[in-house]
Formats: sequence, C-alpha cells, structure tokens
Amino acid sequence: MQWGQVDGRKTLLVGGKINRFIPNPTFDPVAKPGCLDAVLPGQEPERPVDARAVRRSSSRSAARYRERDERSKVMDEQGIERAFLFPTLGVGMEEALREDPEALCAAFHAFNRSGSTRTGASPGASACTARRC
Repeated sequence: MQWGQVDGRKTLLVGGKINRFIPNPTFDPVAKPGCLDAVLPGQEPERPVDARAVRRSSSRSAARYRERDERSKVMDEQGIERAFLFPTLGVGMEEALREDPEALCAAFHAFNRSGSTRTGASPGASACTARRC
C-alpha cells in the first residue's frame, strides 16, 4: 500500500492499483455524524438522499475520531467504558489483496500495530479479519 497523486488528489494505491473502496482515504473532510440517518433500515426518507448534500455537510475530521486521548474523553462523557473499533480503510484491503495473502497479513499486522498505538487497544488484540492470516 502506498499513497499516490491522481488528478491532484491524494489516492491510495494497493498492489500498484488505485483502490476505490474508500472515495476519500484521507478521511479529511468527513461527513457530519448523522447525515445519513434518513436512509437507515426501517426509516422512510421523505425524499431520496442527495449525495451532494452529504458532501456539503462535511467537516474537518475531529480529533475525537483519530486521537486516543480525545476519544477517551468523549467516551467518558458518554459513560462508555469500552468499544470495538473497526478500521474502515482496513476493511477494503482484504479484497484488494486477496491474491497476495502475505501482503494482506502484513497489512493487517500494520493496522493492528498502528491501532494499538493510536487507540490504546491491547497489543494482543487483533483486528485481523483476513481468513488466511
């Protein structure tokens, strides 16, 4: 995995190919929390979701989404003791690297190592979902 520039935008390359699993792999800006509530199962939106409106509702990525200490403060305020964190970007790697299980396992190992550093997760905890790891 590596970063590249395509048409002036930072893009993720996986196995030498542009990875489009996440349209904005920098996650900055991000859509505002709750902007898609109307399309959750069991809800009938009054009108179809306007993807442009979702993009217009975007904001800078808040520290609480990325930084362990900031997230811990918010969790304390909400009375949350523990949480499962699923790496959005990591989820797209299994399919992108299906033909290279060694690279896939290395990628998930790196996600786990990075996650334990940034989120405070136990170093023994594993987010690896790859079937072959």
